[in-house]
Amino acid sequence: MPLNLFSRVEPTLGPDEEAYRLHFFATDRAQARASATLVLTLMAIVFALELRLAPMDRIGAITVVRSVFFTFSLVLFVSLRGLNTPAVLDRASLVWSIGFALQFVLVALFRPPTGVDTTALLVMILAMYGLASSPLASRTVAPAIVSVGSLLAFTYTRRDPDFSLWPSAVMVAIVNALGFVFSARLHTQRRRQFQSEMQLRASLKERDALIERLRQSHKMESMGRIVGGVAHDFNNILGTMLTTGSLLIDELPAGSAAHADAETMLGAVRRGAELTKQLLAFSRQQVLELKVVSLNELVADTQRMLMRTIGENISISVSLGDHLSAVRVDPGQVQQILLNLAVNARDAMPGGGVVSIRTRNVTLEVPTIMSHSMAEPGPYVVLTVADDGTGMDERTMSKIFEPFFTTKPKGRGTGLGLATVFGIVEQSGGHVRVESAPGAGTTFEIFLPAVAERPVRRDTPHDAAELHVPGGSETILLAEDDPELRLMTARALGSLGYTVLQATDGIDALRVAQDHQGSLDLLTTDMIMPAMGGTALARELSARRPGLKVLFMSGYTDDAVGRGELKPDDPFLQKPVEPTVLARKVRQLLDTRKAG
Repeated sequence: MPLNLFSRVEPTLGPDEEAYRLHFFATDRAQARASATLVLTLMAIVFALELRLAPMDRIGAITVVRSVFFTFSLVLFVSLRGLNTPAVLDRASLVWSIGFALQFVLVALFRPPTGVDTTALLVMILAMYGLASSPLASRTVAPAIVSVGSLLAFTYTRRDPDFSLWPSAVMVAIVNALGFVFSARLHTQRRRQFQSEMQLRASLKERDALIERLRQSHKMESMGRIVGGVAHDFNNILGTMLTTGSLLIDELPAGSAAHADAETMLGAVRRGAELTKQLLAFSRQQVLELKVVSLNELVADTQRMLMRTIGENISISVSLGDHLSAVRVDPGQVQQILLNLAVNARDAMPGGGVVSIRTRNVTLEVPTIMSHSMAEPGPYVVLTVADDGTGMDERTMSKIFEPFFTTKPKGRGTGLGLATVFGIVEQSGGHVRVESAPGAGTTFEIFLPAVAERPVRRDTPHDAAELHVPGGSETILLAEDDPELRLMTARALGSLGYTVLQATDGIDALRVAQDHQGSLDLLTTDMIMPAMGGTALARELSARRPGLKVLFMSGYTDDAVGRGELKPDDPFLQKPVEPTVLARKVRQLLDTRKAG
């Protein structure tokens, strides 16, 4: 019988067939042992009856056949005591069932015919099909031997010339066909049950993974709210300290001990400001200056800085994708992502190695699970940063984006590098996927939504320290609800020659503007204030004083910024603001007003 017939009647599971056999191996082994034990027990009982009822001249031959098979079975069972694979079980079952079929035929040759021979044969055939667990081709061998051999033995012992065994032969053929079909169906159904169980387990595993990612996402979001709120309040404090320290340095004699102390204090404040900036990035509450750019250009611009940062024992391999789509991101924040990931890779390779940076276009056809989110189908630009360092285990990977979590020694990192990466990517509408294993390095993939726009060419930034701090004589309305920050900001602007009107919130700013009889050249306002926020104040005051320039400031993207009330070209400064940065921005806006 062609082998392809067996595969059509009883299809296997292909690459999953081995897993299927292993899944039912313990059951099949126990069933084989139980079946063999039952058969041998029944044979012992029949043998005892044969010794009492069979003619004396045939007892010797029957005894030899039965004894040989009992000895064969014992040797086989002892030799296969450590049976531990389905393949070995299949071979042992085939050998034993063939031995059983041969001894059954031989005994039928030596034993006188009885009226139950055909019935016993039919039962034996069905049992061979039903109890065997081996593949279908192997299951048919023993029934075929016992069927043909027994019919030939019956013909020989009965010596009946009128073909009275034809009905028995037809019954044997029918039972073989039924056993063949129903045995195949039984095992096919068991395979389908196995597939259903595996699919259910896979679904449950995927569900558990999604639940865990959702829990992590909620956890990160809750931590972000807490961190963002603390950072916002801390920003106002740092803003006051920055302005006070800058004014103090300007007033102290250069080279004096007090001047040096003030510079030290101001350096510490700037480090604190950088820390809060990272916290706001993690909490997705910083304001991004979004531009349509090419990641290839950003990577090329950042590569030289990375080479200076990560050291000489680390080499950088860059592969930029062809015809790369544009993305809408904050260029400075993407460069921060590259820097943080490169530093993370460097620390994972203390003995040196290679950092690989790649860009490519990719289109997701179906929703795709990322490290802490689900990416919707669509076109993306993927930024990949990989290293061949120490790698991470699953427990470490589950915590790498949490703020202040670090595997570095104490004093060698804030634990905010990857948290900052996560926050920037999420706020940019992207996703992060991480793959790592101990000793196999780590790969970070940043998925950013592609946009169908042409990227704008980036201008080379100037060094702020080389620019002159400008002043003026215009009138500025300053709306800020933090009294200390408002006072020091007004003092800093006033020291540059500006006339500064102060207001505690939006309502107070409208009153101050109404009472002021002279010109009003610029409104500088915080975004979030009690009674009336910055955007509402700007709309109202611009309607009353056409041509008024507005500069927004905020410590984080709370409701007013998050709802999109700011336009992309609205002037904005992120708190805390250096007095020199504020002075240049103010002068820039006022000069633009005069030019218009």
